[in-house]
Amino acid sequence: MRIAIQAVISDVDGQEPRTKDIGVLEYDAEALPASGLGLFIGEAHQLLRQLQTVVLREQVAQFLECTSRCRQCGSRLGVKDTKTIVYRTVYGKGHLDSPRLYSACGRCGTHITPARSFSPLADVLPERTHPQWLWLQSRYAAVMSYRQAQTFLRDAFPAGRSLPISSMKVNVRHTGQRLEAEIQPVARKFVRRPRGHGGQP
Repeated sequence: MRIAIQAVISDVDGQEPRTKDIGVLEYDAEALPASGLGLFIGEAHQLLRQLQTVVLREQVAQFLECTSRCRQCGSRLGVKDTKTIVYRTVYGKGHLDSPRLYSACGRCGTHITPARSFSPLADVLPERTHPQWLWLQSRYAAVMSYRQAQTFLRDAFPAGRSLPISSMKVNVRHTGQRLEAEIQPVARKFVRRPRGHGGQP
């Protein structure tokens, strides 16, 4: 038996739906059910990696379509160069094309930014790791050793297979520092200054 899995992308502008291949599963008809029915973990991880690749590419393409045009006349901005951004998610790494655009419109002369060029995708992704993947690493590293957390994440999520302990330590530290910085302004409101003699602050 052969099962082909595809993703159908429908645009909101009325264009014909597009189909992307995700993966193919093949099963032996003579295999006994006792050997296991349904998806195995490895198969599910592979399909999720493939699906994540399709979703990331479509999301990035839609974002760049909106941000790569002049706000004044709607003309497409010129491309200076293109680099690749590595974006880490629960389902694996995504390699995203990130064009650097000229900020001056070649048609009407409007400047999008004060700089001569800008990278829309790089600008909105200062951290190249999905917040959910950072949360999962921090969540499990907080209740078990880094080695145990790495083992759990490796077995549970596709991206865990290529997650070194050193990267997890860095991610957890950065998450803690960000949370500490966010809570400081709130904490200061509840901390009273010690009063001096006579009840004066």
